[in-house]
Amino acid sequence: MQVKIIGKKFSYSSKLFFFGLGVIFTLINGFVIYMTRSELAFSMLYFVPIIMTTWLINKEAGYLIAIISIISWFAIDMVIIKEFKSPIVPYINGIFRSSLFLFMVFILSELKKNLDLQKELAGTDSLTGINNRRAFFILAEAEINRAVRFKNSFSVAYIDLDNFKSINDRFGHDTGDVLLRMVAGTIKHNIRSTDVFARLGGDEFIILFSEVSKSEIACVLAGRFQSSLKEIMKKNEWPVTLSVGIAVYKKVPASVDELIKESDSIMYFAKQSGKDKIKHKIIE
Repeated sequence: MQVKIIGKKFSYSSKLFFFGLGVIFTLINGFVIYMTRSELAFSMLYFVPIIMTTWLINKEAGYLIAIISIISWFAIDMVIIKEFKSPIVPYINGIFRSSLFLFMVFILSELKKNLDLQKELAGTDSLTGINNRRAFFILAEAEINRAVRFKNSFSVAYIDLDNFKSINDRFGHDTGDVLLRMVAGTIKHNIRSTDVFARLGGDEFIILFSEVSKSEIACVLAGRFQSSLKEIMKKNEWPVTLSVGIAVYKKVPASVDELIKESDSIMYFAKQSGKDKIKHKIIE
């Protein structure tokens, strides 16, 4: 029960690289236009760095490249102003180009924002490829309704990574992202296809074990991925463990918020008990 999408995030260094590339491309294009006096083919290449920076970085970078392009092109016009039939032509061109470039950035940024929104609505976490928080709410709500209708029970495991911050501090966020993907992949491999698995955010995950009404079974299921992840962490020399709080629902919760709050409090108890623990509670 998951919709997959393709998502990519750029680091600060990558964004800086693309922005620098956009500036260089803009200046080179301006120089070529000045040397060739081209009014069509090379001039259109100003669109390339504007589109690239807006789409790959953000709209602010796009606007900045657009402004640099406007200044570059206007400066060239002023240098070769004698070649125009009227001295006001560069100014008219400048107004037209400014409107066109800025409008292009606005349209591209709005399109990208809508696409990002569609990705979020699709319900997939861009980093790990599993369900995101929104998707979990939708799927968990459906499970609650099903449990009420058919008088089924289920369990919920709230997972928090112990000492995860130290990974980001010592090895960097890229390593932290690799770790999160490993955690997601390992847990997904060790649970059933009918279970609802999601990343709530940061280093917190949640699983809804469908039709699991016994704490022993829920703890065994949690123990499987906990053991597998211990081996992975040991192999990579990462000081990260799992604190897991399991709520076994004999009585169906009134809402998904209640479900998350209850399992989160049990997880917190596991963390306060020394971390690397699996604690459970029967909700009747």
